[in-house]
Amino acid sequence: MQLEEVVRDFKTKKKPIGSFIFLGSTGVGKTELAKALSAFLFNDEQAMTRIDMSEFQEKHAVSRLLGAPPGYVGYDEGGQLTEAVRRQPYSVVLLDEIEKAHPDVFNILLQVLDDGRLTDNKGRTVNFNNTIIIMTSNLGANHINELYYNEEKEVSSQQIKELVMNELKNNFRPEFLNRIDETIVFNPLEKSAIHKIVKMQLDQLNLLLDEKGIKLDITDYAIEYLAQKGFEPQYGARPIKRLVQKEILNGLSKELLKGTIQKGDNVLIDSFDENIVFRTNEKKNNIKKIWKFKLVLILFASNILLYSCNEDQPNDCQQIDELMMKQQHSWNNGNIEEFMSFYWNNDSLMFIGKKRHSIWLANYP
Repeated sequence: MQLEEVVRDFKTKKKPIGSFIFLGSTGVGKTELAKALSAFLFNDEQAMTRIDMSEFQEKHAVSRLLGAPPGYVGYDEGGQLTEAVRRQPYSVVLLDEIEKAHPDVFNILLQVLDDGRLTDNKGRTVNFNNTIIIMTSNLGANHINELYYNEEKEVSSQQIKELVMNELKNNFRPEFLNRIDETIVFNPLEKSAIHKIVKMQLDQLNLLLDEKGIKLDITDYAIEYLAQKGFEPQYGARPIKRLVQKEILNGLSKELLKGTIQKGDNVLIDSFDENIVFRTNEKKNNIKKIWKFKLVLILFASNILLYSCNEDQPNDCQQIDELMMKQQHSWNNGNIEEFMSFYWNNDSLMFIGKKRHSIWLANYP
């Protein structure tokens, strides 16, 4: 069953929209995909309830999902699972590391997956019909890491998936697995994916630095350096995030404190001698200054053209008006480069400008 089919079947049955098990090594994007689904389906990345199932390894902890019984501490707070869905019925429910949960947890999940509802500690029925249930697990990760990078023995993705599915069947009851819509096995990350992750991390840094007016660019050498240094197949993408924090964010903070990087700078992140270095992108900064200077000249020239236009040359005036209207349209739409290049490349306007400028200077008292 494809995800599109699950979502399209939005409501003919009283059960969650879809239920999935994501299997794979740590750091391959299982949780990130759940976040992306919540953003895509519910227009909000925060429309997701994440529960770490390692907190429910003991039998006495299971009651926290539905809420503590009357007379016990936490009764008024409601259940961790039921209260979250009651407050946010249209959401993704992420049950992280489901294999670590106590067996009694699966008795609760059977009711959710089958009937789409639970009764909390206060007797209220909580509806799961508009949720997507995603469970993540590292079961079978040893098979994935051992065989995927084995150059001596060629193994297909289908063979790896069969080994992982056998591991899943050995750990979960058949009646539980039979209620899951789809089980998805994540392959380990390729080097090309690591490069994209580095760029994504940089995009997030740019959002943080936007209020300071600082723009970051990165060279291919720096991307390759970070990808090679941070890529560890058994740990996935998580080392990349830590490396970006250490090499870029911490290094950038030091440069800001020293004053070598200031507000409004374009900073180029490069790699030199096995280190990350920061260079102020002088070319871009100078271009910004040149454009600002050109803008002043353009506005000055515009005033001259408008001032010098008179009824003696109506054709020229009409041509100027038409050109000025095009210029105004470019400016209003934020096409600054089009706005500026329009003046420097428009022969008609430059000719009229020179003629009008000469007339204006000749008649100037």
